[in-house]
Amino acid sequence: MSAKQFFTAHGEKVALSLTLLLIAAQCYVTFTDTSIRPESISPGEIDTKNAAIDAVFQQGKAPILKPVPGYLAEMESRFNKITVPGPLPSWLTAAPDRGPGSGGLLLYVFEVPAPSITAIDTVGSAELTVTLPTPARPAGKRISDSLSSTWERSSEGITNHAEDVGVVIETHRGDGNWKLLNAKALKQGFITLTKLEGMNGKIQAENLEPWIRHSFRARLLAKATGLDLDHAIPPKATASVLVVPGTLMAEGEEVPWNEFTEKVRAKDPKTLEKLAQPSKDAAPGIVLAGDEKIYSGGNSEAVAVQVTSNVRFALDKVGTDATEVNKEVAAFLVTKQFIGKTGDKLWLKPQSFKAAVGDTVGGVTKTEIPTNPGPVVNVDLSTPFKVAEIRRQQKRVLYWEILTESRAGGKGQTLKVLAK
Repeated sequence: MSAKQFFTAHGEKVALSLTLLLIAAQCYVTFTDTSIRPESISPGEIDTKNAAIDAVFQQGKAPILKPVPGYLAEMESRFNKITVPGPLPSWLTAAPDRGPGSGGLLLYVFEVPAPSITAIDTVGSAELTVTLPTPARPAGKRISDSLSSTWERSSEGITNHAEDVGVVIETHRGDGNWKLLNAKALKQGFITLTKLEGMNGKIQAENLEPWIRHSFRARLLAKATGLDLDHAIPPKATASVLVVPGTLMAEGEEVPWNEFTEKVRAKDPKTLEKLAQPSKDAAPGIVLAGDEKIYSGGNSEAVAVQVTSNVRFALDKVGTDATEVNKEVAAFLVTKQFIGKTGDKLWLKPQSFKAAVGDTVGGVTKTEIPTNPGPVVNVDLSTPFKVAEIRRQQKRVLYWEILTESRAGGKGQTLKVLAK
C-alpha cells in the first residue's frame, strides 16, 4: 500500500490521534505547572488576601458629581416673561392689499369652478355622482377658489365672506330644453353641500322615461357679500366680493389689482363679462344675511345616459286564441324590478300575458311583490310596446352585426346590417 492510499484511507484517524496527544500533553503541563499556584500557598492564605481586597473596596468613597444647572426653571421664567413690542413706524410698512390708485376700494375675488358629474343607468332610474372641484390656489390671498373664504380688515371692522352652498342639477331628454331635475334628494333642482356630502355625492334620479337618452349637468351656487354692480360704486364699499364663474386668472398669475379695480369702478364691459351677477336660482334652506347674495357658477360638462326600463318582457310562445281559432296571439313573460328598503334590487316572478296584433304587451295583474311577500296586490306591468305582426317559423335574432362594404368605383363605403 502506497503512502497516498494509506493517508486516503486512514488520514482522519491519524489527525484525530495527534489532536488527542496534544490535548493530553497540554493538560499534563497545566496540572504540573507550579507558577499557577505555588505549593507554598494554602487556600486559607488565598481567602485572607481576598478579604483584604474586599476591605479596600468597601472603604471607597462615593463620587462627587457636579450640580445640575437650573435649565428648566430658567426656561419657564423666560416663557412667562411678557414681550412688549416696540412701536412700528408707519413709514416703514405698507398695507399689503392696497396700492396707489385703488382709491380705498378693496376688492376680493371668489372663483366658483364647475363641478363634474357622471351618470350610470340603474334600471328605471339613473345614479348621478357629483364631484366638487379641488381648490388650486393658496389660502390667505385676495383671490380664492376654496369652498369657503373670509377676508377680515380688523382695523376697519369690515369682514367679507364667500362660500359655496350647494349644487343645482338640470336635465333634458333628447334634444329638449334644460330644466331642473326632479328628484327626492333635491328641492327645485337644488341640494346643499352638507346634504350632498352625507350622500357621498350620489343622487338617484327616478321616474325617468325609459329607452330615451337623458342628459345631466350641474353647477355650484355660492353666497357672498357681493359688490353691488347695478348702482354707482361707493369709494369705500364694505361688501366688495366679486364672484367669477370658473377662473379669473390662470394659476400662478398675479391679479393686477390696481388696474382691475379701476376697470371695475369704471364698469368696463369686458371685465364685467367675467363676473357673475346675482343669480335667480332658488337655494332652499340657505339663509342670507346683510349684504349676502346668491351667485351661480359655470355649468359642468353635460353627461348622457340611456335609461333602461324596470319592466322587461320576452316572447314565450305563439298560439291561437281559445275563443277564435283563426286568431293568432303571442304569449309574453313580463317582469319588473323592485327596490327594497335596504336597497336590494329584486325581480318579480315573470307573469304571462297574451296579446294579439295591435294589442299592448303587458298589463295590470295581481301577484306578490318580492320586496313584500305575502299580500297580493295590483302590479302594473304595462309597456309602451304593441304587437305589430305575428310570424311563425322564424329564426331568433341574437344580435346584429354591422359591416362596411366598399362602393363601386371605390368612392365611400356602405354599411351592411346582418342578423345573427
